[in-house]
Amino acid sequence: MAALEVEGDRSTTRKGGLLGLPKELSSHILTFITRPRDMINVCRVSKQIQVIASPLLYRDVHLDLLSSKPAKVIIALLNSTNPGLKMIRNLIVNEK
Repeated sequence: MAALEVEGDRSTTRKGGLLGLPKELSSHILTFITRPRDMINVCRVSKQIQVIASPLLYRDVHLDLLSSKPAKVIIALLNSTNPGLKMIRNLIVNEK
């Protein structure tokens, strides 16, 4: 549990929990989150956690060519403005 400190009229929280750990350890802990939707939600917690979790979210990208709009998904994925594009390590394409 994070300790709460009061400074003047503002309260601040010292880093505790996941943010209090080294990034390598935090990243390892986050590897146990297996559902992409859960990892997306983790990325939304804070900018500090997003920096750690985003590479895990984009590491393995599964592309389903039988989805309703595969071209739209491919264009969005490969768009140069996609911040996750540089983080993709494995692109798995499902044709069936």
